[in-house]
Amino acid sequence: MIKGCFNKILTYIFTFVCCALLLGGALKACDFIEAQEDEEHREERENRTVMEGSDGYLTDSSLIAIDENSFEEMLKYSNASNDDALRRMIVNGFLFIGDQGSRITVVDHKFGKSLIEVVDTGQRGYVENEFIVKKLEE
Repeated sequence: MIKGCFNKILTYIFTFVCCALLLGGALKACDFIEAQEDEEHREERENRTVMEGSDGYLTDSSLIAIDENSFEEMLKYSNASNDDALRRMIVNGFLFIGDQGSRITVVDHKFGKSLIEVVDTGQRGYVENEFIVKKLEE
């Protein structure tokens, strides 16, 4: 009877140790995969982020605001899908359109927006950072 209990205890311990080893291996594999994903995201961010003084490109046709107040107003109208108000801002000179692929220089990089200069025209204004990249994808 003692021998049977001892064998059961050994079986439970063996099973527990095997499960712990499997779980430990799975956790290490998850950490490895996560580290690779972090590296990929870091490289992607580095390829996208254009720092102050650097040149880049507009990824899409973009609305560019002439000053920070116009930028904030533009965001409100965009979020409300108020195309008429955005058109009025363009007509009144508070916004202009930057063409997709236009080469730009980042004058001032901030959270969510950057002051840029369109190289071909010399126009300056604020655009959302998501529309700026270091290199155009081929």
